[in-house]
Amino acid sequence: MINVLSVDLEDWYQTELLKVAPSEWDRMDDRVHIGTNLILDLLDQHDVKATFFILGYIARSNPALVKEIAARGHEIGCHGYWHRHVYHQNPDDFRQDVRAAQASIEDVVGQAVTLYRAPSWSISRQTLWALDILAEEGFTCDSSVQPFWTPLSGIHGAPAVPFRPVIDGREIPILEFPPTTVGFGALRIPFSGGFYIRAMPFWVSCLALRHVNTKGPGMIYLHPWELDLEQPWLKGLCPVRRLHSLNSHTTLGKLQGLLTRFQFAPLSRVIANQTFPVMTV
Repeated sequence: MINVLSVDLEDWYQTELLKVAPSEWDRMDDRVHIGTNLILDLLDQHDVKATFFILGYIARSNPALVKEIAARGHEIGCHGYWHRHVYHQNPDDFRQDVRAAQASIEDVVGQAVTLYRAPSWSISRQTLWALDILAEEGFTCDSSVQPFWTPLSGIHGAPAVPFRPVIDGREIPILEFPPTTVGFGALRIPFSGGFYIRAMPFWVSCLALRHVNTKGPGMIYLHPWELDLEQPWLKGLCPVRRLHSLNSHTTLGKLQGLLTRFQFAPLSRVIANQTFPVMTV
């Protein structure tokens, strides 16, 4: 079974928990290359290619890094431009953000970008219109509909497997590949990336992914800042926001362990030549 390996290319200060305003980004310490280079070198060691969902802002501010990712043979996707949650935008704002990000990335890599992931999985039940817009803008696969609810994101009861979405009786011409969870009845347990991999014992992540692989492919995701152990610390963070760096010292080793125990490939390779169910969101 071949799983998807994906990276959300964003810098430490662009994350939801830290809440640094985009107007301040140009003043922040640019460190995205540190974790990204660690990931790229490790993937080279294991001869694994991944899908990198890239912020349009990163493509504009770090074009050499984005070119390096593409030159090493990795797949390029879009992560929006300003890392704004979809549910904080109206349809016109969202379309403009997607277009700006897509154009910025394509200008750097010289190839069409047709894969999308919303910042923080932020396509909600109220913003399912975003899937229509993505399809209209030429995207063929989305990875934004989280099949469990948290105060930050997610849709309780959404399909937990890759599917062709139906909204209000209409099939949307796009494939949805949600973040991988393991189920216990109606309960969906996240384990497959970001905070969840950092917080959980490694053996739990392995056991969960093996269980998922008895039925189909899973998807692992991470962020470069999760490997950067010397990133600046913003003063005055509340305890919840300190989760931003919880167990970051374990991220590189856990990624190494996953690459040793499982097979991975970019998203487009995993979904190629497969038929996926049509399901209602």
